[in-house]
Amino acid sequence: MVTTAPYEVGIPTVDSQVVAIKSSAPDILITVSTPKYAAQVIRKLGELNWRPIHILTNVSVSIGAVLRPAGLQNSEGIVSAGYQMDVTDAQWTNYPGMKSFRAFLDRYYPDVDRTESGPVDCV
Repeated sequence: MVTTAPYEVGIPTVDSQVVAIKSSAPDILITVSTPKYAAQVIRKLGELNWRPIHILTNVSVSIGAVLRPAGLQNSEGIVSAGYQMDVTDAQWTNYPGMKSFRAFLDRYYPDVDRTESGPVDCV
């Protein structure tokens, strides 16, 4: 069974779409949305105490922009299609590319949220 719940960008929430999808009882939920709505989906899943296998596309895997606002406790177990280095993962601390990225932020955007993997304002 496949269920979809499209939404219009600009609506306040996607809560009703999440509830509608839950009513069909899928085992897997794939969220293909912008970060704002992905955070809402994750938060609503937590409120509903519903834990399907949850897959996020690469657009919405930021810890700072999506997972933290959704509640990290609600984000546990999410499978992502992310392919970037996680800027919060200590294993990349001494990686030359990460050092360059952080030096760029230090110089040009020192107040940026360092848990956000893709600060678009600094580009």
